[in-house]
Amino acid sequence: MNAINDDIRIGTLVPMNNEKTAEVIKTLLPYGFESFQLNFWREIGDQDIKLIAEQVKEALGDSGAVISSLGIFGNPLGDEELDEKTREGWEACLDHAHLFGADIVAGFAGGVVGKPVPESMPKFKEVFGPLAKRAADKGLRNAFQNCTMGSTWKDVK
Repeated sequence: MNAINDDIRIGTLVPMNNEKTAEVIKTLLPYGFESFQLNFWREIGDQDIKLIAEQVKEALGDSGAVISSLGIFGNPLGDEELDEKTREGWEACLDHAHLFGADIVAGFAGGVVGKPVPESMPKFKEVFGPLAKRAADKGLRNAFQNCTMGSTWKDVK
């Protein structure tokens, strides 16, 4: 494998799925991937994050590749039970990022369903204020990724 450039790395997303996460990484490493974001869709569910971390470290071995971030993708600003699980999952990712050597937890900023962006801001502060503090207390950063999920900011009136 070529030498790893510390300034920019070729990376991809890998779903967190117990033993399959490490297997996907092992499959991708020979193709030159140098970093991975490990992510959940909407909730952690029954995934064993500590076990996944151990398996991923073994899979990475001495490749020089890194886990750049953990991700959880759902609407943390919603009012449904699954949205609460997304918020809880974001907290869990912050609490376990160190096991992967990651310093970023990423996801969607979300929005209050059916409301324009300005009306989502109080809920954003309510949800992400504590998540920002939790991240800062652990020396981590939160990041937001973009996905239209079937609409765009232009659809917001």
